[in-house]
This record gives sequence, C-alpha cells and structure tokens, in this order.
Amino acid sequence: MSVAFHDMRAVREAFDACQRAPDDPAALNHFRALHTANQDQFVESFDVGGVTYPRTDGHRLSEAQAREAISKYLETGSPADLNAQTVAIAWPLPDEVLRQEIETVVKIASAVEKLDWRTDEIAASDVSALRELLRMPTSTGSYGDLRSQVGHGLVVRGYDADHLIPDKAMRGRTTLRGDSPTKASGFATFLQDGQNRGSQHKFATDAQITVRQYFATLDRNPTVGEYLERVHVWMTNIYTTADLAVESLLSDPAMRSGADFQKENVKGYAIAQAGFMTWPERQKVGRAIATALLIQARNHYRDMNWDMNRELPLVRNASGVAPPRVQPQPSLADKA
Repeated sequence: MSVAFHDMRAVREAFDACQRAPDDPAALNHFRALHTANQDQFVESFDVGGVTYPRTDGHRLSEAQAREAISKYLETGSPADLNAQTVAIAWPLPDEVLRQEIETVVKIASAVEKLDWRTDEIAASDVSALRELLRMPTSTGSYGDLRSQVGHGLVVRGYDADHLIPDKAMRGRTTLRGDSPTKASGFATFLQDGQNRGSQHKFATDAQITVRQYFATLDRNPTVGEYLERVHVWMTNIYTTADLAVESLLSDPAMRSGADFQKENVKGYAIAQAGFMTWPERQKVGRAIATALLIQARNHYRDMNWDMNRELPLVRNASGVAPPRVQPQPSLADKA
C-alpha cells in the first residue's frame, strides 16, 4: 500500500474512532489534526507488478471537494456527526478507489455495447468515462489534429495517430499521398505504434490487408459502411486482447524495466492488467470502447460527406455506383 493510502487509512480509522466515542475529546481532536495535516495528500498512482500507473484527475478533484466540505463543516460541527459517505470520498481506501470506478463504468459499458453503431448516438460523458477507465490514448478526431498532438508531445510515448479507414482506401489507388484530399481530415484515433508482433498498429495493419484481399477476391469495392463493419471487428479485438497494450511494449529493450515504463508514462490497460477488473468486465469495456469509436467515426465521415452507402475505392477507383451489399455481415469471430 502506498504512503498516501496509508495516510488515508489513518484518517478513516480516526473517523471510525469518533463514531465509536462521539464524546471523546481526544478522538475528535485526533481526527481534526489528521484531516488538516493531510489536506494535500492524494493517491496519484497505484502499482501493478512493479509498474506504476497514474490515476485520473477526476479522482483528485472529487477528493479535494469532499475535504473542503468536511473542513467547512468542522468549523462549527463535530467530526462524529460527519456524513460517512463524504468521509469515504475524501479519504478513499484502495478497494474503494478501484472497484467503485470499475463498477460505475461497467454499468455504462453494459448499455453502450448494446448500441447499434450504425444508427445510435452516445453521450460524450459516457465516452469520457470509458476512455478514462481504459487508461490509454483512445481519443479521436481528424488525423491532422491528432498528429499535431503527437508532434507537441501531448501523447504518451509509443502511440501515434492512425486513420480508422486508411487514407489510401479513401483517396483511391491512383492519387498520391501528397495530393490526398482526405489525409488531414480523415477520422483517426491513437494506436500503439510500430509493426512489431503484438502491437496495436500491427494488429490493425494485418486486419486491413485481410479486408482488402477479401474484397479483391470479390472484384469490387466495399461501401464505407461495409468497411467500418470490419473495422468494428478488429478494433473490438484490439480493445479486448490482453497483450496488445502493455506486454508488447515491455518487450521493447528501452521499456523492459519498471522504472523506464513509469518514466515514459506509458499507461496501457492499467486496471485490467492489475487484476482489479474481471475478464468479463474487461471484455465488456473493450466492446463498448469500440462501439463508441465507430459511432464517432460514422458521424465524422458523414460530416465529410462520406455516408455509409458511399463506395470506398479500396480495390480500384470508385465507379460512382454503390456496390451491392454482401450478406451475412461479419461477426467478431470473422477475420474479414
């Protein structure tokens, strides 16, 4: 247990003593003293297998607000009369910090994974909650904006912006990369960079090759919607596969020690790798993240005038006529 958690437990135990002996001046004064002395004590991180992972800013803010409320109450009130829930928020213990966050977000994930990414919408607050729990760069936007974040050092080491639909598939086979009208504006997210075995980018690249080969055998282009159905499959697999985020990074010679891993601020699947999240919960959150990603992608492409029925020049230049759809649509077990 970290020093911060040790201090928080001391405050909580002092509060419990106040409740057991509400008229004991020594107990009441002891709580007041610990509460005052530890105002700036926060648990900034937690350890998993020798690697330290950061907590989110939201936790610190909620703890600070709860402590402020307690201080104001103690100006005229007794520690023994404090709301126990407020004290728990101000001075959380390890099992409360981790499991409460997981259980709250898993409820959100249960609803989100049932959404149809083709037609449904998702609240921005739900997307934020899912991504904060994942503890890895999964924000989205135009490729140009995300690349700018990377260039300014705003993204953790080892991740880079990546088009969800490869720009070559949007600009066509005969348009050069430098002449692409969609490269900067195309929808993108962050993936663990590199083509080493197990990296997220390698996983996505292999899936893209498989999908292109599939439609090449059909001798036709897919629609944007057909292609995104395959994207949904491989992004779900990326977000629910254990070794893609952390273990492959640790295989990098520069990242093998816990100290290097911590110094470079690589987050990965913090809670899932820690064992604080059950495997079903882990998969549920991963599926929800992928669904949220596809909903945002659909809306982004629509705003670019690339609706779901538009032909994607993946195999050859677009004919201008939407190709027929192929049934059945792929399941998460399908490679294509």
